[in-house]
Amino acid sequence: MSEDSDKKVTYQDFYNIKLNKFYEFVTEVMHDFTFTVHRSIKEEENKRRIELWRSSKSEESAMVWIEIAKGDEHIDRYVSSDVLRTMNEEGLTKLFFFTNTDLEDDTRDILDGKNHYIFTPADIIETLEALDMKKMVSRPVKKRKTVKIASGYFVIRNYLKQHPPKGKKVFVNTSTLSDMCDHYVVMTRQILNDVDRIDDINNMSQELKDRFKRVQTKLLPELRKTLYYKFTDRFDYLAQCIYNIQESMIIYIGALVEMESEEELNNSRDRIEKELAVLKEIDGKLEEFYSEQMSKAESLSYRLLYISIGVIVFMAAFFGIMMLKK
Repeated sequence: MSEDSDKKVTYQDFYNIKLNKFYEFVTEVMHDFTFTVHRSIKEEENKRRIELWRSSKSEESAMVWIEIAKGDEHIDRYVSSDVLRTMNEEGLTKLFFFTNTDLEDDTRDILDGKNHYIFTPADIIETLEALDMKKMVSRPVKKRKTVKIASGYFVIRNYLKQHPPKGKKVFVNTSTLSDMCDHYVVMTRQILNDVDRIDDINNMSQELKDRFKRVQTKLLPELRKTLYYKFTDRFDYLAQCIYNIQESMIIYIGALVEMESEEELNNSRDRIEKELAVLKEIDGKLEEFYSEQMSKAESLSYRLLYISIGVIVFMAAFFGIMMLKK
């Protein structure tokens, strides 16, 4: 539940809920368990998401399985078997199972076990209410301020004034795009995970603020470096995408440390997640590109073959006529 709203979560909120919205509840519960997302295992759009999460306090890992049911539908009775099979394949023994509907007894019985946590709407509501109570008795929350221009913009502007881009663009080979995109995804996700581990972003210690300021400073040369990237026309959009990620990360960290509005924080985070999704699609885009290149090469080979045959036929006919004349 949002900290700036008194709206309580009700059962109606879970009816026909979108997976992305439901994921916000999942994240809040998981953070209370001191777990943060590590990697995605599988996703079916707006129906299912399976992820590997790790404890921020130990080496413990867990599988988070999110299952969305539409309307008055019930969860398929085979889901519980799928869950246990996937856990076995991933070598995991700890489970967090989240769903937006009630579970039938036989499904719950199969999923139930040691270190298995099952969250239906009733469980989620109860957990979120307990978290709200915990926040109410914790340290007083410092109020975030709304600013006309985020501090991160000034940080970027001042840095680029002192270090203006110079020199020629550097062409990035298409064969390296997958590794490059993966580098930026991993680097960005690690920083976001560090933010997600903060117990209370509104009561950060000065030591923690200084740590994130150092992270922000390290991102500035990365931002400047992206201005030199040059790609083929097909993948030219990646230059802007990577720049946007670095820019939004600097603004996001600035809003976090300088106690700027939650709206600025959320907007920056949304921009980052949107651009990361673009980078994650690169392997599919490359496969499509290489397939098209192979088709073009194959088509060109056939055309050259036909031309060669035509030339041979013409030359044979020409010599044949010449011989007849003799």
